Amino acid sequence: MIRKLVFCIVLLVLAGACTSTGGGKGKKLETGDYAFIRGMNLYEKDQKHEALDEYLKAYRKTPKNATLVREIALLYGEFGDYDHALEYFQKAEKLEPGDRNTLENLGYLYHKKGDNKKAAATFARIPGGSRAAIENILREGGAEDDSLYALLTRLYLNVGEKENARNSFRLVSDRYQGTEDYKELAVLTHRP
Repeated sequence: MIRKLVFCIVLLVLAGACTSTGGGKGKKLETGDYAFIRGMNLYEKDQKHEALDEYLKAYRKTPKNATLVREIALLYGEFGDYDHALEYFQKAEKLEPGDRNTLENLGYLYHKKGDNKKAAATFARIPGGSRAAIENILREGGAEDDSLYALLTRLYLNVGEKENARNSFRLVSDRYQGTEDYKELAVLTHRP
């Protein structure tokens, strides 16, 4: 749904660029714009690898297009290539610092890569982001693994809910105890 909305907005912007006048002549689309549009069409047809190829062509021509950079990051994430996804989300964040969508995706990506400290810190940079992340985790049926309980603990600490943080941390199993994340959270929640 969001991708379709982004697609429509991009088309409207590009259509406006085509019809704008500058000295009586319409502005021409850049080569990168065409590749981006082809990529969106391919994505809609579920041809995601081909879409990524087109997005990367567009990126070489228009590297400062934050929407394009986020699309590349999202596709890498869908493919499970979290290193490239992280690289492109970080580029998008540099292009549009503080963008909520980028920060939310970065937070979830840090969690996927096992860095709950960075995930929680990233969510904390979004106004209301820690609370929204907590609500998303709970809405989706709660935490499914120790790492997610640990992230939930950090998010509760971000919003100052120490008792909820302790309760969430109690659900972390013994197998997680040897990790650095567990040791730090034990201190933060005052758990022996």
